[in-house]
Amino acid sequence: MVPDPQRPVRIALVREGSDAVASVRTLLDAYRRWLGEARCFEERERELADLPGPYRPPAGGLWIAGDDADPLGCVALGPIDPGRAELRRLYVAPAGRGRGIGRLLALTAIEGARAAGYGCVLLDTLPERMPEAALLYRSLGFGPASPFKLAHPAGARCLRLDLDRPSVDGPPPAPRARPGVSPRSGSRSRGRSG
Repeated sequence: MVPDPQRPVRIALVREGSDAVASVRTLLDAYRRWLGEARCFEERERELADLPGPYRPPAGGLWIAGDDADPLGCVALGPIDPGRAELRRLYVAPAGRGRGIGRLLALTAIEGARAAGYGCVLLDTLPERMPEAALLYRSLGFGPASPFKLAHPAGARCLRLDLDRPSVDGPPPAPRARPGVSPRSGSRSRGRSG
């Protein structure tokens, strides 16, 4: 069945043991085949068997996009360390492309990272193989980053989005207080000496 582009797309958090886990496995297997046997899928069998695995809330998330009939895409967010998260496995099936699903999934993961208290989101992408993804990430405010893993796929570009900056598609986040700085004025507070 070919998805109807007029049918509304829903994004849902994938819960452990739900029927959506099988749909995400199917999408990620299609992603692996589309990429070829890329290095980032060396441990895919273990990852697929354990979904949502390292993407479990509250430190991460695994989301699926679909309409009433078909799963159309997925994205994962996993912890790197307490201040940084990694956006991974953003994939939209060919039948769902051109509908803004990749953007919706990326924004969902970014908001998930904000809600979990991360200061930034990192990712790696293959711009030669996925030029649309590179453009999407740039439009969302991602910029160049240093490598953040021991190994990245050959030709990968690392990108970073600082979450204390305003989102492209939403209101700015609430100001974060820094030690000794008033969040309202940005001026240093002066303690009384006694």
